[in-house]
Amino acid sequence: MISQYSKPEEIDHEFWQDKAKALYWLKKHTSRRAVEWQIMEDGYDVMDCKVNYKFSEPIYYTSPSTGNRWLLYMAARRDDNGDVRIFYRTMLYYFTEKYMTIMLAVTTCEENSEGDRRNMQNGINIYTAHMFQRMADPDRLGVDMTDRISVIRNFAEFVGTGWSDTRPPRDNELHTQIMMRLPGSWLRGHTVDVGRRHVTIYRTFWTDKSMTYKQLKDVRTFKKFADENMKR
Repeated sequence: MISQYSKPEEIDHEFWQDKAKALYWLKKHTSRRAVEWQIMEDGYDVMDCKVNYKFSEPIYYTSPSTGNRWLLYMAARRDDNGDVRIFYRTMLYYFTEKYMTIMLAVTTCEENSEGDRRNMQNGINIYTAHMFQRMADPDRLGVDMTDRISVIRNFAEFVGTGWSDTRPPRDNELHTQIMMRLPGSWLRGHTVDVGRRHVTIYRTFWTDKSMTYKQLKDVRTFKKFADENMKR
């Protein structure tokens, strides 16, 4: 079983091995219960294509070989043409007494000189219990952690809209620092290369209002770039 304290190489190996099995389990169970058809039927009436998602009921999977626990579901949204698109979602999760840690596959977008884009899953993002604790802080976002399953499903969709930026290690730092921009808020952590992929651990959370003037000044260029792209 892996955790945020496991070595990056161990996380990379075990996560992808388990994810393939979890995805197979999700597709098997949703097909059997016609969830895909139902979520599409519901979606046409209730979804906003740029904001709201429709979720299927959660499906749980525990890997028999590693003991890792996975939360699985399907999400649907309407695209710009009015068609409903279906997404399979898988996340590895741990619950502490009040908070949780989750691991998600990262999909990045590469764009060539001609404007063609290609999406690739080439890393793992780890969101720690300490980060969720900061999100629950009344002086930051004040997220209600009572229904933790709903929190992590909504959070997984939320971070999918974010933009990240890295900073090379400074003196006495071992890892590349990373910051993710989300609507009105920030995540910070560090990232480690693992072969052709990476493992990124986000350890804390701020809102624009909870960051100091100096912190916002340091990231003003990236903030402008990310905010402009998130509006598209």
